[in-house]
Amino acid sequence: MYLTKRQREIYDSIKEYIKEHGYSPSLKELAETCGSMSTAGVFNHINALIKKGVVKKTPYGRRALELIEHPEQGSEKNTDIPVLGIISNGVPAQTPTPLKHIKVSEQMIKGNQAYSLKVIGDFLKDEFILDGDYLVIESADIADNGDLALVVSSDGLTSLFKIYKENDRYIVRSPNQILNTSIIEASKLKILGTVVGLVRHFK
Repeated sequence: MYLTKRQREIYDSIKEYIKEHGYSPSLKELAETCGSMSTAGVFNHINALIKKGVVKKTPYGRRALELIEHPEQGSEKNTDIPVLGIISNGVPAQTPTPLKHIKVSEQMIKGNQAYSLKVIGDFLKDEFILDGDYLVIESADIADNGDLALVVSSDGLTSLFKIYKENDRYIVRSPNQILNTSIIEASKLKILGTVVGLVRHFK
């Protein structure tokens, strides 16, 4: 399951806190552990982790988070998805026919339509995604705050951004922190899909 850098940080903080104390941290404690983050920001990331199926709430008040243990990879059912091209510097170059097919866990895509793009270069290194990795992209027209999403802007260009919804506009940020943040009206942006995982082949 693909997690953003912040989601991974929060997940690991919850895991370490439970290991040390035997119960989950409060939102305030998580915000303090994760540095410059508000409790509202932590709350949003936790909701994203819940939607991704790696955290769940239990009926025990403020300390009501539980990590979900996933089955070992060998016991998971896999399915084939097509690799429809490459993505470099945030811009995809899709091919008319699949380059190949790769196997992914059915749990990752949950039966939804999905495909893959091969990463070329290190523009996603800040998200711990490396050159040669295969992004697993689920077709969708909506995205959660902090998701990596393929979007089409009003000029017709398709790009990969971290996306945040704020009222009637989107705040889009390049996963490469060198590039700037843009603010785009919701009516001028179309979401094509979100990154839900990756496949890495070790040589």
